[in-house]
Amino acid sequence: MRIDRFSRWIALASIIASLLALAACGDGGEPVDVDATVVAAVSATVEARTTSEDGEPSTGEPLALPVILETEASVTEGNLLIVEVRIRTDIAAQVYVEYENRDAGRFRTATVASSKDHVVPVARLRPDTEYSYDAFALGSGGKLSEVSSGTFKTGKLPEALATIEHSTEGSSTSELLLLDYEDVLGSYIYALDSDANIVWYYASPNLVADQPYAINAVRQQDDYNLVYYMGRNRRPCCIREITPLGEIVDNLSYGDIDGLPHHDQLLLADRAVMYLARIYKEIDDSANGGEEKVLVEGDSIRIWDRKTGTSREVWNAFDMFSTDVRLTWETVPFYGVPGQPEREGEIIRWWNANSLQIGPRGNYVLSVKTLDQVISISPDLQHVEWVFGGPNGVYKFATPDDRFYLPHTASELSNGNILLFDNGQGRPEDEGGEYTRVVEFSLSEYDMAATKVWEYRPSPDLFSRTRGGAYRLKNGNTLVNFNTTPRVVVEVDRDGEELWRLEAWSPAYKGSYRAYALSSIMGETKQE
Repeated sequence: MRIDRFSRWIALASIIASLLALAACGDGGEPVDVDATVVAAVSATVEARTTSEDGEPSTGEPLALPVILETEASVTEGNLLIVEVRIRTDIAAQVYVEYENRDAGRFRTATVASSKDHVVPVARLRPDTEYSYDAFALGSGGKLSEVSSGTFKTGKLPEALATIEHSTEGSSTSELLLLDYEDVLGSYIYALDSDANIVWYYASPNLVADQPYAINAVRQQDDYNLVYYMGRNRRPCCIREITPLGEIVDNLSYGDIDGLPHHDQLLLADRAVMYLARIYKEIDDSANGGEEKVLVEGDSIRIWDRKTGTSREVWNAFDMFSTDVRLTWETVPFYGVPGQPEREGEIIRWWNANSLQIGPRGNYVLSVKTLDQVISISPDLQHVEWVFGGPNGVYKFATPDDRFYLPHTASELSNGNILLFDNGQGRPEDEGGEYTRVVEFSLSEYDMAATKVWEYRPSPDLFSRTRGGAYRLKNGNTLVNFNTTPRVVVEVDRDGEELWRLEAWSPAYKGSYRAYALSSIMGETKQE
């Protein structure tokens, strides 16, 4: 029999009245105070007895419990390390899957929305490995259906990834590591588990001039989609958004915009992407002993609105800095730039930013390779807050040995310190010669001094001539990627001690850019 809200109140009032009557006749005939918590408890009891677990009025009948009619697991065509479990239930219900391998552990997928026919993607799987799985359906009030069980086996890795040899020492604090990888046949993004097994990958075999596009700056969105830049030698392909299944969701190609994307991008609110873009300006360089008409390469910052498909410039290095301020002129082959005048011979690389990060104050921090400096731009992008390093830096190093060369992935930490990957290319012999390190500086506005407060320099030395990067993890450790042969990725603590070290090598290896810590590929969680 259905008990409506009025009936519940009648029941509650009756019980409370009985309690009050009993309280009035305590020992000695004196009134006794009824604790308010007792009344609240009685109220909760009445409510629980007259409603279902989902808060709806009870009908007096058993709660609906779905029945799993059928399950089927199959490897996806686009990624042999992702399995789709199809689940059919007799009534609409939410479902999820738990899956297990003795060596890999047990995991649970994210819960899939209510329906009768479901497709549950299963990720974080090792190659050529058999798993058992249990399918669950959720009924009213969160009650679980009977388990429907099965098994599946993953496929083999693509040849290029199968040839990579991974070796590790120590223990990583990150569940997963996301890596970019380039070989002679193509470029890839892949994820390693804590035991250095490849458990996810994305193959991007696009070629330009018989060479693979390099993948840079991979960012994971809240929905687990990935956004990355891909290009080579000033021949950009695009900025892309892909699902973990490898499906292309959105694509910004260089033919769609004025500035040529390169190196880095940031994910902003409302599906906007901020990115670095190459721009060109013709200048008279005769005063410096050069030509009267020289095409110079600089940088701008642009925002791609994925909702409207439009792109606009929000910052321009030519507007903020003079080309007279330079460390060196670096000449690069001219490949032809869409929308720019044709020119034979070479262009001059003046500004070449290689990382773009948001600081703790909403400011934008850029590392500029060609000028050996890091700069901060105000949150409104209207002015330069400071310049650190290079020919016009405002902060002075305590010693010449503190200076950095060819910086990458510069970031401003929550305490205002600057962390950067110092490639060390071009470091003079009297400052120690060419070696690579990660260094953290404190910047003082009082005396405009830059003080080295932390450094990680491996022993023996490693030299990452190009690429590479370093990120401070939430736990205070630092994740570092060296673009060396073999590739080296380390996690180090605040004392500079290596907690974990990965070395990766293959005969076809050409280079890597960054390493990222991940907790999940598609929302899956590890079950203890």
